[in-house]
Amino acid sequence: MNTRRTLFILVAAALVAVLILHVTRTPTARAAASQQVIFSGTGVFTDGAAPRPITPFGFWIWCEGASANPYQGACNGAMYFYAFGITKGVFGSLSGSGQQFTMTVHSSDGVVACTLKNGPTVVSGPANMVTANCTAPSQVVDTASQVVDTADNDTSGLSTNAVVNVTGPQ
Repeated sequence: MNTRRTLFILVAAALVAVLILHVTRTPTARAAASQQVIFSGTGVFTDGAAPRPITPFGFWIWCEGASANPYQGACNGAMYFYAFGITKGVFGSLSGSGQQFTMTVHSSDGVVACTLKNGPTVVSGPANMVTANCTAPSQVVDTASQVVDTADNDTSGLSTNAVVNVTGPQ
C-alpha cells in the first residue's frame, strides 16, 4: 500500500511538472499598441450669407489610427443636426498623423455625409477646434439656411469646444 501511494505521488508530481512546463513555454499573444483618435463636441453651422446660424450640431466619433490590426483607419460614431431633427450613426475613415486628423464619415442611409478636421494642435480638455463640411444633410430650414451650400460654398460647421483625444503610438 505504501508503494502505491508513493507511485501515485510521483505520477501526480510528474503531471504537475509537465503542466507547468507547458504553460510557461506556450507563446502568449500580446496586444499590439494601436492609436485611437476621438472627436467629440458640439458646434454651429453658419453661412456667410445667412443672417443667423443654420443649425447646432454635435458629434462623437472614434477612429482606429496607426495600427497593425484590420481596423486601421476605420471610424464609428454619431452626429446630430438639431434644427433638422437628425441623429445618425456614422462610419467611415481616418487620415492624418501627429496632431492633425481628418475623419470622413457618412450614415448607412446617406442622410449624413461629412468631413471633420481638427485644428492645428491637440490640447487637453474641451478646447479644440473641429470644422465640419457636409454634402448631406441637404434639408432646407428656409431659403437661406441649409448645410449644403450650392450658391457660394461657404457653409461650414465649427466647434470650438471639442475634445480631441489621440492615444497610443504616434
